[in-house]
Amino acid sequence: MTTDMPKWIAAARQGDARAFGRLYETIYADLYRYALYRLGSREEAEDAVQETALEAFRGIRSLQKPEAFRSWMFTILSARCNRHITLLIQRRAETPVEELNLSAEDFAPDTDDACRLRAAIAALPDEDRQLVLLSVVGGFSGKEIAAILQRPPGTLRSRLHRTLKKLRTVLENETDAVLTPDKK
Repeated sequence: MTTDMPKWIAAARQGDARAFGRLYETIYADLYRYALYRLGSREEAEDAVQETALEAFRGIRSLQKPEAFRSWMFTILSARCNRHITLLIQRRAETPVEELNLSAEDFAPDTDDACRLRAAIAALPDEDRQLVLLSVVGGFSGKEIAAILQRPPGTLRSRLHRTLKKLRTVLENETDAVLTPDKK
């Protein structure tokens, strides 16, 4: 948290859109990256982040602790992404294939490590993908992730550890290993 953030948060809570804009600028790239990995589409990610910013601006008065701004924003974004995923699934189920407007870019071959990583993350079950993104992209601790997802911290830490181990194995071996949820 920068030294100006508490001042910006106080001003934003009073309705100052410029102060909120400064706060948003400090976190936008991480929010976008999380949404992009989670939703798999630039347009959907941009929409989710914009909707998150609007929802956060409208509700910033409810932010209890200024130091929790970042995790509060990711909590809103996580819920927003869940809604987008639900809507995408519904739309795809109702839309004929020829109307999906897919382009050649959607089927471009994976040529570098970043593409392989994105593909491996995309293959994870949704909750595992959320854990990895909140930890690696968001930089949150196990305790913070537990608060965002409202799950027990110990369970999430061990699940994150297993998921990262699976990702590492897949990326090191470059196999078509199946990334399935852990059986308990």
